[in-house]
Amino acid sequence: MNALRQGTRLLRRNPLQQARAAHQDSTAVDTEHRVDGEIGIASGAPEAIYKRQVIIYSPARTSGQQGKANTAGASGNGPSWKLIFETQQKWENPLIGWTSTADPLDNVGRATLNFHTQADAEDFCKKHGWKYEVSPQKEQTETRPRRFIGYGDNFSVKRHGYPEGGLRSEGEKPKSKK
Repeated sequence: MNALRQGTRLLRRNPLQQARAAHQDSTAVDTEHRVDGEIGIASGAPEAIYKRQVIIYSPARTSGQQGKANTAGASGNGPSWKLIFETQQKWENPLIGWTSTADPLDNVGRATLNFHTQADAEDFCKKHGWKYEVSPQKEQTETRPRRFIGYGDNFSVKRHGYPEGGLRSEGEKPKSKK
C-alpha cells in the first residue's frame, strides 16, 4: 500500500520539480575525496594546457536596451561569470586577412564557459588544474542619464522656453557688397 501511495505522490509532482530533483541527485559531488586537477589528469590532454593562466571575469553590460540580463547584479537571469584563457600567438591569414591562431582554447571561454557564481568558476578551474586569476567586478550604477520621452521633446518649447534669437533667417542679414 505504501508503494502505491509513493507512486501517486510522484505522479502528482510537477515535472519541473522532478527534473530538478533528478539533476541535484546526479550532480552531487563528494568534496571529501576530490583532488584538485583530477579532470586534467584523467583527460589525457597535453600538460601545457594545464599550465596556462585563466582569467575569471564578469562581463560588462551590452550596449543595447535589454538591461542587466547577463551581468552579475541581475538576480535569476543568465550566467554572469566567464572564463577566458590568456592569449597565445596569433597571425594574420594572408589569403583573406582574418586573424588565425593554433590555440584550441582561444574561443572556448568566450563561447561556452559561463557560470552563475564566481565560486562555481573557481571550482571549475580547480577541478581542471588551471591556475586562475579573478578580475574584480565593477560596481553597477543605478543612475541613468536624463532622457526625454520622445525625439520631438528635444525641440520642445516646454523644456527651457523659447530658443534665444529665434530663427537664423530672422537675425541680422549680411550686408551686401557694393
